[in-house]
Amino acid sequence: MSLNTTPNPVSGSPSLPSRLISAVLGGGFAYLATSYFAAGNLAYIVAALVALVGLIAPKWLLLPIAGILVPTYKLGKYLTKEAYSGIFRGIINFLIGLPSAIAASVATATYVGWAHNLSLLVWFPAACVAFLVTLFILAPAAFLYILKPTGDGLEKLWNKTRDIAKKYAKPFFQGVVDLVRNLPGSGKLWAWVENKEKGAQWVDGFVGFVTAIGVLALTSGTAYAVFHFVEPHAALVATGWLVTGLTWFAAGVAAIAVVGVLFQLLDKGELPFAATALTAGGVYSLLPISQALGFGLPVTIAVAVAEFVIGLAYVYPAVHGLLKSGLIKTIIEGVRKLVEKTYDEKDVDFKKFFAGLVTPVCALISGGLAFWALAFYGLPLILIAPVALLVGFISYVGVGEAFDDFPTTVGVGGVLSLATGFGLWYFFDGLVSAWIFWPAVVVAVAFTFSVLLTSLYLGFRYITIGIAKPVGGTLDSIHTAAYKATRDLTKWWDDKVIDKAYTTTHNTKEDNYSKGALHVFNLAVLGLGVLNALPLVNGWNGLPFWLTTSLLALSGALVYLLVGRILLSAGTIAIGFAVAIGTFASGTWALYLLAPEQWWLAAVVSASVTSAIFYVVTPAVLMQRFRKILLANGVSWSLVEQFADCKGG
Repeated sequence: MSLNTTPNPVSGSPSLPSRLISAVLGGGFAYLATSYFAAGNLAYIVAALVALVGLIAPKWLLLPIAGILVPTYKLGKYLTKEAYSGIFRGIINFLIGLPSAIAASVATATYVGWAHNLSLLVWFPAACVAFLVTLFILAPAAFLYILKPTGDGLEKLWNKTRDIAKKYAKPFFQGVVDLVRNLPGSGKLWAWVENKEKGAQWVDGFVGFVTAIGVLALTSGTAYAVFHFVEPHAALVATGWLVTGLTWFAAGVAAIAVVGVLFQLLDKGELPFAATALTAGGVYSLLPISQALGFGLPVTIAVAVAEFVIGLAYVYPAVHGLLKSGLIKTIIEGVRKLVEKTYDEKDVDFKKFFAGLVTPVCALISGGLAFWALAFYGLPLILIAPVALLVGFISYVGVGEAFDDFPTTVGVGGVLSLATGFGLWYFFDGLVSAWIFWPAVVVAVAFTFSVLLTSLYLGFRYITIGIAKPVGGTLDSIHTAAYKATRDLTKWWDDKVIDKAYTTTHNTKEDNYSKGALHVFNLAVLGLGVLNALPLVNGWNGLPFWLTTSLLALSGALVYLLVGRILLSAGTIAIGFAVAIGTFASGTWALYLLAPEQWWLAAVVSASVTSAIFYVVTPAVLMQRFRKILLANGVSWSLVEQFADCKGG
């Protein structure tokens, strides 16, 4: 009897290949699924039974699959049609859904394949299913049933807020202003603020702009608060990236709602709302002071109410009125003149006089800082004193020379203004809200630079203008003489020491000396490296001592030859760089261990010492002491070079 493999068109009986495919796929996936929960014979038995069902009645295997796939397909088709219909909405949703689908597939593959250690036959289909389900079901469903209703709700909220603001916002806030303006003297202040015919009308727009910035700041704070409130609660119902998604969604919705409502109130409430909002913001910024004074809740509330009434009745209209009047223009013009007369000094004699006074002050400050830094690390006075004097002298010469090209007043004003800002941050940060503190710091720095220092400078100039020419000339002569002597000394040092110590002159005796110095330095570094590496490689991976030592010696020889070639190409300046880098690294680390909180001081001190070693100590050693020691021992540089180059004797 022959087995007919052709399907019956009437009965729809599956062909033999279809039965075999159903049996293999059904049995294989049944084994994979069962083996995850119950390994051993049970997995084989379940797989055999499913394969037998697939061979005899493959439709029975297709029924549960069809029962899942068909409704899922229809659901995806419906959601996709609703969510992706329309060009603009379809593109936006697809751009959101596609990255989400990719992320879901990657997360699924990682979870199934990595976390549960399942094979490619499991995690790859699971990742594909996650991609399709997310792109065609979850993402459209999220848009249709979460994002779209939320957007519609926010739109209704905005429309309702606009209607309420249009009808009630301005009358309400105007009523608040009218209530406080009945206080003595407040009415006149507000009458000038609300006068549309006199004064600068741009102030109203400026107030609206400042209020809008405050609205954005409040929106950011609201989003931040909602994010941190929702995050722990979202972790109770979700895990991983879902927590992040839920928290960001909640924060975004809250921010959009707040910014929409407040901007509607600002648009319709106009100046009364802006004045009320700015006053309320100022009261909120002063709350830390009440808390620092230890006030209880009732007293804090009473103080806040009093601050709000006083602020809206007197402080705000007074500030607004000053901006609106011509006084602000007069102030700006006066500040401009102060800045021009101070930072664009035209009198050459007084410029020399002022620079001559500032330069030694800078030298004293630099020397004092050097003294403090070295004393901080407990160095002896016999070392601290000469170093501090040297630093002060270098500062005197360098700063004075810099002031010949750069305006002294600008440098002094910039440094003192920045110092003012640093002092305010150091002593007063945290006493008031950051929204008030940092703008106040900026205003203080600007005031110091443009008003305080300029007034002090012009007052000092008025008093000392009579002695500026003779005293300034004397101070300039002293500095010029010091600078010339220093320049001659440094030029001699560059020509006689640094250029010879850090320069290889070929085909001369100095060339042989330079090469010999490089080879000896290479040997010294190699020796230190071997001594430090020998205890580490002893018994490495169970190898005997003689073998690890031999390997270390061979490696050392190869490194010596390679580094020697590099050093010969670079010249003796490589010694200077190597010593400087080693000094900076070891010095910074040693000082950091003494005082970790002063890490910046460790870096500054080490950098200063490194500069002295690179420009003074190392060239002096290379040119004098090192040369004398080696020449006294009769070292032949040609033989050393031949050895390093492996040329033989």
